[in-house]
Amino acid sequence: MRRAAVFPALLLCLLWTGAQGEDGGGTGKKEGDFDIQGAQDQSSSQTQVSTDVWAELKELRDMAIEQRIKIQSLEQDNTATQVRLTASESKNAVLEARMSFSEKDVEELQREITVLESRMSFSEKDVEELQREITGRKQKHHKKGNVVNIKIQRHVFV
Repeated sequence: MRRAAVFPALLLCLLWTGAQGEDGGGTGKKEGDFDIQGAQDQSSSQTQVSTDVWAELKELRDMAIEQRIKIQSLEQDNTATQVRLTASESKNAVLEARMSFSEKDVEELQREITVLESRMSFSEKDVEELQREITGRKQKHHKKGNVVNIKIQRHVFV
């Protein structure tokens, strides 16, 4: 803010010294000479410089106002962006927690699958063993049944 106040003051001084430098600080006549035309020109020149300075100051003021409006707009945009960033960070934290929980569930399910696969493997072996036993018993019963039938047939013919 201090720079903004100093800049117009320096500009005013610069314009004033420049205006005096153009005509040499006077009319170019010796002291005591009075020229009406020169006095009118000097008065007109000072009025013109004064008008130009005020016009420049008004332009600077307008520029400062425009810059202030742009800054306010940027600050509002920044605030809105920060709000969105905070909301996104919150959503991100929630999603990370959910993902972590899901990863733990997947690991637990994989352990359960491993246990179930091993149980199924043992069950399959037990089933195969039982099928062999059943097949073996059927074969024994079938042989015994033939022996009994042969004995029965012998008794009938004898």
